[in-house]
Amino acid sequence: DNQPLNSIMIGSTSSSQTRKAKTNDAAKLHLTSHQCITAGIACLIAMGIHMFSLQYPTPNELIPQLPPIDRIREQDLDEHTFLTRYVMTGTPVIIIRNEVDSSKNQDRISSLAKSCGDLSVPGIPPPVWYFFDSLSPWQFQVVKLAAKRFIGGVDLEKWIAARKRIRIADIHEVARSETSLKVHMSKLLYLFPSYIPRILEIFSRPLYLGDAIVTYSDIRDKCGLDFHITKQEKHARSIEAKQRPSPKDVIWLFWGGIDSAYYPLHRDHNEKDVVVDVISGCKDFVVVHPEERHKLNKIPFFPGSDLWDNDFFHLSTKTALEQTGLKKAWKGTISSGETLFMAGDSIHEARNSCPTTVSLSRRPWLEKTFRDVQLVNNHAALYK
Repeated sequence: DNQPLNSIMIGSTSSSQTRKAKTNDAAKLHLTSHQCITAGIACLIAMGIHMFSLQYPTPNELIPQLPPIDRIREQDLDEHTFLTRYVMTGTPVIIIRNEVDSSKNQDRISSLAKSCGDLSVPGIPPPVWYFFDSLSPWQFQVVKLAAKRFIGGVDLEKWIAARKRIRIADIHEVARSETSLKVHMSKLLYLFPSYIPRILEIFSRPLYLGDAIVTYSDIRDKCGLDFHITKQEKHARSIEAKQRPSPKDVIWLFWGGIDSAYYPLHRDHNEKDVVVDVISGCKDFVVVHPEERHKLNKIPFFPGSDLWDNDFFHLSTKTALEQTGLKKAWKGTISSGETLFMAGDSIHEARNSCPTTVSLSRRPWLEKTFRDVQLVNNHAALYK
């Protein structure tokens, strides 16, 4: 009651100013939240515009300009150089066996498809089966929904059923198509971790016969298909035979059209080196030396195989090399009448880049026969 009037007025004014300040602060906070939401929407729109404006290369433009795999005519590559420069160092090489008339070769493949068209082989390679077997029921449903939503409406159960067994005649009809039958993948997948689209991409590929294990008698007797063993391979086999009995040849058959493939960048679980013969068409390869594996991005799960999500088929050369710092990586295209040697523990990726590409692979000798430290340090030991 005895408080001066001017004090009351000052106190009242101060309280009023405080309330206004709080109201202004609240308005600023409210405005800031709106700005954040607007900025977020703008960012999403910008990302969407960028993503949908990306130009994806055609299959013939896929491989970046990594150092090329050496290409040497069979008669120009002596056996000693083959072993010391390529096999012992784990460096790939393409051996040109002979020049092939592509039109005659297509006739040969059509005849082959007719003669053994009823031959039925598994259409899903073991590592893909391991992947499915490793999934719990709810995980399988997640993959199934993702395939349906993001990969052109693919029905995963039908995808599996269509590939359990494949007739040669059926795969030939698909493979001879000039246009890729690859299913469209939603660009929204690229908002996820990079290994997600790399795994789901398996289900977007055209029907493909890959890693089908066949016997030599099936290929030779039923289909009339034989392969030429180079003098370099014969020499390496003879050295292997001195150390251990030669195992029976197991042959892997690959048959597909443009852009057909099964695996991303991967390493096979095998102790033998690889020889690949292209019978018809052409096949693109990226090969990374196993010493460089620590520079790659490992896919965190995929039982039965080591897989990496580095995509050297789509990245530019500069980006690919800057991202990884690779010192030993190569690219190459193998065509009809050519053979690729590749170390068995190489990290690699292959895609068919021609209609009706047919190839055979085999593993004729153990890696340790030629890349054992003692043997590498004593080349003469190989020729005793």
